[in-house]
Amino acid sequence: MIIINKKNKELEESSLSRLNTQIEKHDCGMLSGFRGHFSLSENKSRNRKLWSMLGSEGYGVTTIAGSYIENFLSKTNAKEVAEESFFVVDLKDTGRLKKDLKRLGEMFLQESIIYIEEKRGYLIGTTPYPDNKDAYPPYGETKYQGFCYFGQSGEFFSRVNNRAFAFIDK
Repeated sequence: MIIINKKNKELEESSLSRLNTQIEKHDCGMLSGFRGHFSLSENKSRNRKLWSMLGSEGYGVTTIAGSYIENFLSKTNAKEVAEESFFVVDLKDTGRLKKDLKRLGEMFLQESIIYIEEKRGYLIGTTPYPDNKDAYPPYGETKYQGFCYFGQSGEFFSRVNNRAFAFIDK
């Protein structure tokens, strides 16, 4: 059991509360520039570039700790990876976020991105490479993940200040 002081707990709840507020008001999404076959240094560089690209589009960007199952469909190559990810908010409600996240997911070799609209999360396949048969979901397919639950984890989940949240179809 981890015991944290009241001040830290309030900060953690505040951060999750801010994410929830953004999810209720705007289209949002999550993605990363990290990829397992790159070094940590290369991945950090890729994420800086991704951060810059998202910011130049006018999106709000928050760093979160992501958890993802790479090669999800593989019986032998599936592995959970932790990576620095971004929670992205379409603060100006441009309607372009889904298209931009899909494009950036492809550009940064991500198996998928998460797109959030009307408080529901969707996993969208962004790996167009035919040799990656284990990507989930397959390229161009969208899989409904459910509503956001704070304080819970799932197959695909993220953390803010060590507090998990996931999209779960209950």
